[in-house]
Amino acid sequence: MASAVPGSYILDITVPGRLSASVGKLGCVTLPAGGYLYVGSAMGGLEGRVLRHTRACGNGRRHWHIDYVLAKARLESAWLLPSEERLECALAQTLSRYSAVVRSGFGSSDCRCTTHFFRLPNMSFEPDAIQRDADVQRKALEQLMEEATGVRPLYRAVTQPGVLSPA
Repeated sequence: MASAVPGSYILDITVPGRLSASVGKLGCVTLPAGGYLYVGSAMGGLEGRVLRHTRACGNGRRHWHIDYVLAKARLESAWLLPSEERLECALAQTLSRYSAVVRSGFGSSDCRCTTHFFRLPNMSFEPDAIQRDADVQRKALEQLMEEATGVRPLYRAVTQPGVLSPA
C-alpha cells in the first residue's frame, strides 16, 4: 500500500504492567495492564501515520495523545482501513459498544466522540486459551470494523519499530 493512501486505523496495544503517563492537556492517565485499542485517521497517508506510531514506542516525539501511552506500552499490530472518508468516529462508536472507555476526550479532541481509546475485556491467563481468544477476538474485531464502515480492514503486525508486516 502506498504511504499516501488516506484512511483510518485501529492500533492494538498491550500495556504489560500498570502504566501512568502525563498526556498533554488530559493530564495524568493511569492504565492497568491489559489490551487496548486506539482509533485514528490519517487522511494524508495511512501507512506513514501507523509507522510513525510504531516509532513513538520508546523515545519518539510525542504529538498525539496515544504517543504518550506508546512511549511506555507495546504496539502489537494495526488494522488499516483505506478510504477517502474519515471512518474513525464510526469505528469508535462501534468499539464503544463492546469495550470500556479509557478516558473521555482521549484522541477525540477534534470530534464529538467520547473517546477513541478503549480497553479490551480481560482474557484467560492460560497460554493456549490466550492465543485462541486473541484469534477469535481479532476475527470478531475485523468483522465489526467491516460492518461499521463497509471497508475490509488490512491486518498488519508490528515486527519492530518502524516496520509493519506485509499485507
